[in-house]
Amino acid sequence: MKTHPMKLFKKWFYPAVFVSSVILIAWFFYTYASYTSVLRSMQLTTCTNDVLKFHLQVPKGRNFALVLGTPEVQKLGAASSNAFSGHVQILNGSSPIASFLIDSKLAQACNWLQGGETPYGLVLTGSSNTNCPNLSALIQPQKDYDIEIVFDHAPAVTASLWLCWVQAYKDREKNK
Repeated sequence: MKTHPMKLFKKWFYPAVFVSSVILIAWFFYTYASYTSVLRSMQLTTCTNDVLKFHLQVPKGRNFALVLGTPEVQKLGAASSNAFSGHVQILNGSSPIASFLIDSKLAQACNWLQGGETPYGLVLTGSSNTNCPNLSALIQPQKDYDIEIVFDHAPAVTASLWLCWVQAYKDREKNK
C-alpha cells in the first residue's frame, strides 16, 4: 500500500520545520557567542626588584594594556608610600619598539584583575590619564617581544605586572 506524497508531506512538514528552526537558532547563538568579547589577563612577572626583564608572547586579541597588580588598594600620590615611577622599553629582538615612562601619579585604577590573589590594578598604558602610548599600537598579536622595566622608585607593596586584553571567545586557548 502506497502512501500519497501529499500525506507524507503534511505528516513531516511541521516536525521538519521545528527541527530546522532549532538547528538555525543554535547556530545563531553559537556564532554570536564565538565573537563575544571577553576580558583576559595574564601575569607577566612579580615585581621583586628594581629591574624586570621578561619575554612576552602576545596572545590573540586587542586593546592590550600593562597593569600593575597589588593585593591591597593603592593610595597614590607623591607623598604615598605606594608611589612608583620607572621606564619601560619594548624590544623586538634587539630592535627597540618603544620606550616610555610610567608613574603612579598617572596610573588609573581598575578592577580587571578581580577574582584572584591580586584584586587591584593600576593601568600603566593606554589609559586616558596616562602619558604612555596605547600598547595595542606598539605590539601585535601572536608576536614575541622582550620587555624591560626599570623602576626609579619601585612600589612599596608586593606587586606584579599583568597584561590585560580583550579577546573574542572563539580565540581563547582551548586547553586552559
